[in-house]
Amino acid sequence: MKNKRNLEQVLNYEQIQSLCLPPTNLHCLQRHDKLLQTVLLMGYLGLRVSEAINFTWQQINVENKNAFIVHGKGNKQRLVFNLLNNHYIAKKTKQTINDKWKTISRIAVWNYLAKKSKELNLIWTITPHTLRRSFASVLHYDLGLDSASIQQLLGHSQFRTTEKYLKKDPRFLLTNLQRKGFLLN
Repeated sequence: MKNKRNLEQVLNYEQIQSLCLPPTNLHCLQRHDKLLQTVLLMGYLGLRVSEAINFTWQQINVENKNAFIVHGKGNKQRLVFNLLNNHYIAKKTKQTINDKWKTISRIAVWNYLAKKSKELNLIWTITPHTLRRSFASVLHYDLGLDSASIQQLLGHSQFRTTEKYLKKDPRFLLTNLQRKGFLLN
């Protein structure tokens, strides 16, 4: 007998803001600050947990805009931008001091997200992948970014993967029903 899969949830922009608190120190001198920074990078840049843990702040100028170089799965590189205009990310990019805490464990990130799920009174548990799906949904449904651009930002080689991310947001169904005239705005 197959296990029933729960409906996968996403966070809205306000919930991402509540969850992704900026570290107290730009230089990440404390372990907890590195944890906060890792979660913030996942929520505001759509990074995988391994990408956020190993984030180097390496930048490249693309058409007079700063882009971060992310080393993803299979050591493939992609560009991401501070599209949600997070102030901490903007300030941190101007710093040249190396962080004391180079890495943090994946388990620490999972535990932090489970704790924050309870603090936000959610009936489900936030996972690192929840942040990627939520980031994609905010870009698509709130900011109107097209799916192909989101695919590039997330580093998906298959468009179907990006499409699955967007379909897991309840707004997907509502948007399509409204577009077809079944629901009035």
